[in-house]
Amino acid sequence: MDSQVYVIGRDGVPQYLRLEAGESCAMTLVVPPGTDTLLTLEVDLAGPGASLDLAGLYLCREAEKQGYTVMMFDTDGSKESEARAIEHLFSYKAAGIVLSVVDDSESYSPEYLDRIKEFNIPLVLLDRDIKSENLPGVFLANEELGIKSGQYLNSLNYKKILIITGPENSDITIKRTSGLKRCIDKNKTSIQMLHSHYSYDIAFPVIEEYLTKNIYNLP
Repeated sequence: MDSQVYVIGRDGVPQYLRLEAGESCAMTLVVPPGTDTLLTLEVDLAGPGASLDLAGLYLCREAEKQGYTVMMFDTDGSKESEARAIEHLFSYKAAGIVLSVVDDSESYSPEYLDRIKEFNIPLVLLDRDIKSENLPGVFLANEELGIKSGQYLNSLNYKKILIITGPENSDITIKRTSGLKRCIDKNKTSIQMLHSHYSYDIAFPVIEEYLTKNIYNLP
């Protein structure tokens, strides 16, 4: 795998990257303290097996005072990218991991959890839980959010409501839609449900197709 490191403000960062079938690249963007910039990177994965691991290394003054560095990885909803990001953190001997998993369904139990336990690395979950484990985390009150949203929508007296969610088996989807549907008066309002995905690239064509076919039936 080709590995590239760019320091923002010092190095020229490519605006376009094309990876052919089977090619892979790991790119780390180092962001010094006080950096204020906007970057655009277009990635063309031109064939099967092409992959890019993109990480951000943030040199935060407050973190440096405490003697640590913050690394961030964008997995874009991919289980494979998530596993590779965790492997990178192992290689950097990370002292702790804050993780927002790509899948919060009941069945999700990634293999890397055993290695995290083996290395005794503190792990805190963010936003999405791993149901098979008893791990500390910071989560939203999803059912309560659904209830509040449902109460607000109910007050608007819409005749039809389209609810676009994440994956059908997602715990977040289940709890939020449960709260929503509990508060909407079904005698006055027709509810349509469309399950999509947390990844924009996967969700967009699903939503576009639905709206194209049903646009005239929407509120």
